Amino acid sequence: YNELLIAILKRDVNGLDSLIRKAEEAREKDDELTANQVRQALLDDFSDRADALFYVGQIDRFFGRREEAVDWWRKALEAEATHQPAFEALVNHYNLRKQFDEVVRLYDLKLSHAAEIDLESLHKLHREKGELMMVFGRYSDASESYAASLEVRGKMNVKLGLSGLFNLAEAKRRSDKVPDVSLFKKVTQDWEGNVAL
Repeated sequence: YNELLIAILKRDVNGLDSLIRKAEEAREKDDELTANQVRQALLDDFSDRADALFYVGQIDRFFGRREEAVDWWRKALEAEATHQPAFEALVNHYNLRKQFDEVVRLYDLKLSHAAEIDLESLHKLHREKGELMMVFGRYSDASESYAASLEVRGKMNVKLGLSGLFNLAEAKRRSDKVPDVSLFKKVTQDWEGNVAL
């Protein structure tokens, strides 16, 4: 397999994977001239591909053009709404800038493409959005996200998990201003049955 891969990469010197590899090598060597040449090749040949747009943004970010990078990461998500590296880069950017409404919008955008996301990633996405909503004090939204996370986890035929149940119970308690006794009983039963053996 490795020999075949090397042979393909040698023949495909201007392919997307090769250009991405060249971009990473140029960044590692702090070779801005080569990085900009690769950047232009990515735009000329692969401007419709999320990976290419993301790496154009990475090149811009590395060489101090952060705002331009953000624009390219957005374009990567426009090309492929579930592109994880662009999603993570934008979430990080908006968190650093304390633009939390933008972070929520990104989660909602990605969740709107749930059919394209594997169950494990979908579960994680709902859980992370729930955590974010708790930080923002939006407990009703957190409760919805945690419930969706547990629903997805149930589809995976995996035990719901103590932390997921507790997060849902706590978000509902804060949202409703009164504890949901049935949820806290489930948390207690899960604790007694699976953790505190």
